[in-house]
Amino acid sequence: MSTEAISVQGWEEPERHPRPLLEDLTVVVPARNAEHLLDECLDGLRKAGPAEVIVVDGQSGDETARLARALGARVLSDEGRGLPAARALGARSARTRYVALVDADVVIPDGALEALLEEYKAGGYTALQAGLHSTGGPGYWGRALAYHHRNGRSKNWFGVVATIFERHTLLEHGFALLARHAGQGLAHEAAQATLTYARDTLGLARVVAITDADNARSAHLLKKLGMRYERTLCLTPDDEVLLYARALNPNSDAVPPHAEHSQLT
Repeated sequence: MSTEAISVQGWEEPERHPRPLLEDLTVVVPARNAEHLLDECLDGLRKAGPAEVIVVDGQSGDETARLARALGARVLSDEGRGLPAARALGARSARTRYVALVDADVVIPDGALEALLEEYKAGGYTALQAGLHSTGGPGYWGRALAYHHRNGRSKNWFGVVATIFERHTLLEHGFALLARHAGQGLAHEAAQATLTYARDTLGLARVVAITDADNARSAHLLKKLGMRYERTLCLTPDDEVLLYARALNPNSDAVPPHAEHSQLT
């Protein structure tokens, strides 16, 4: 064996991970049976350069968790507690000042996340959602939902599918109160107020709601609100939701105090 001395200038620096472009931002992606979506979603986020991407897996039956790890994300499990719990877990686990909640079916274009964060900081917002353009899904209901998102009243509504928050504010006001006030009937009270607003302010004659097929508590709440099961929808090949609906009678209270309805078959 022989050795050769080289100058300091000739040394090669060990390979390092590039410094994140958005080093004060963590992106949280809740995902359940989303292996067919993650590649494109996480590729867009990787190019944006956040400090970290956290994928919170909802006990998927496919390769969601394995694929997310392979694509460089930190993977956590919500242990089957549902979407709000997944978002809360990801936000609590973040180590940065700002958190972006991005759904697995959202693709972030080049430069969009950086621009959103800059606008958020400059405007002093509590939260700021990206503008969204729905491209549709499989089957009639997938196309109908995309058309509704692009053209219906909801296109200007605030949501959390691609939204930036300050982490402390999100945890204090968005999630921390849930456990403290669980079991006090606040979900029923909030939903009843929503139905009253839909009837009296928006003038709607009919409202619909969806819930995960395995979310028994939400289904029970919807029935207490006087809503009736209509059909099961397949938003994606692996994601079924239950559709509930009810008419709003302008001459009665928006919600009967203890209305119960059997599911239609």
